[in-house]
Amino acid sequence: MTGETGFAAKVRGDGTPWVSLALTLERMVLKHRDFRPLPLEYNFLGAVSKYETVSELTARVNAWLAAEAIRPLNVETLLIPCINSELQTEVWVDNGIHLQTVRVWYLED
Repeated sequence: MTGETGFAAKVRGDGTPWVSLALTLERMVLKHRDFRPLPLEYNFLGAVSKYETVSELTARVNAWLAAEAIRPLNVETLLIPCINSELQTEVWVDNGIHLQTVRVWYLED
């Protein structure tokens, strides 16, 4: 990571201390990765009957973060409409098909 870092410790007019940290990042790219619950079981018609739990999904996200040494900027839970028939992790919500997705935002060199 390249860039300049500035650090200043000062005292406010009322006597309380404050710290200012400025960091300039160059060549950093904002990225995200989506994680969807994996299908675990299928019924006799071939439709998914069981998905991994939120705890299992969270463990998978944490394993990826540790393996890639990533510090996330933000983590979101999204419900994304399923408009692609290739997607296999469909869940029914409000009379429509949506994908429950955990999105992790991070910076990459």
